[in-house]
Order: sequence, then structure tokens, then C-alpha cells
Amino acid sequence: MNKSENPFRPILLCRPVFEQMAAYTYAALPQEACGILIGQGNHQNAPISVSEFIPVPNTAEDPLHHFRLEPAEWTRLLLSKRGIIGLFHSHPSSHPEPSRKDLADLQAFGGLFSIYLIGTPAGTGTEELKLNAYRVEARMDKDERGVKKIQSLLPHTFEIRDDG
Repeated sequence: MNKSENPFRPILLCRPVFEQMAAYTYAALPQEACGILIGQGNHQNAPISVSEFIPVPNTAEDPLHHFRLEPAEWTRLLLSKRGIIGLFHSHPSSHPEPSRKDLADLQAFGGLFSIYLIGTPAGTGTEELKLNAYRVEARMDKDERGVKKIQSLLPHTFEIRDDG
């Protein structure tokens, strides 16, 4: 596939960030882990590069199956941290694919994210992580109540880089 056929470049993830997400995922077991991704770029003009992962406590009522960013910490990060580009969370016992609840909850973030990563323990006895990356895309949806903006997740490629 040439560049004109696929205008979206892979998400670049530096190895220390990937390893931090994996370690945090395993430390949170059996609960879901969650946090925000810091970086730069956009999908069309420059590759998205993730340079930092900031863990945020999971305060969901059922943290074994859902996540909720701890509100005070999430608010503090929104007000103080530049370069928030995405969200990470884990699925401790299922595939790293968005659940219906993940998709419904995505709407509450109002388009703040460009990317969404979901990880699952690899089950190899080591702290390896199966990771799927998604591009957040907004589209307009019309129903009987009118037109509204909907956030959706589209699978996206990523590369783990040793040089970043």
C-alpha cells in the first residue's frame, strides 16, 4: 500500500512507555488499569508519537470489568498537563478490543483524544502485553432527536520504537 492509499501513519510508541503500561497493567490485576497518554502529532500531517504514560487510579464501581479515571486526578491532569493525546486501559481477562461500555463512555470525553490503546496480559508468565491501537474519529449521527457528534474507534497500526 502506498502513502496515497493509506493517509494515516502508524502511532509511534517508545519502548519505555510500552513497558510502563505493561507493568502497571500487571500491578493492577485483577482490576482494569487506566491512564492517559502524552505526546504529539496528528494522524494526517505528522505521525502521533506517544512519549509518556501517566497512570490514573481506577475508581469504577466494578473495576474488574470497567474503568473510570479518578475524577480529581483526571481534572488536575486536564488543567495542568499539555499534550494529552490519548487514553490507555486494560482488559484483564478479555481481548484488547473496545467493549460496548468503552464505546459508550468514549462519548463523555468529547473528542479530547486522538488515540485509544487497550492492553491485555499476554498470559505468558511474563509482563508482556497484547496491545491494540485505535484512532478516535468523530462523525455526525442523525436520529429522531436531531444531529449529534459521535466518537468512534477505528483500528490503527502502531510501532514500538527503541529509539525514543
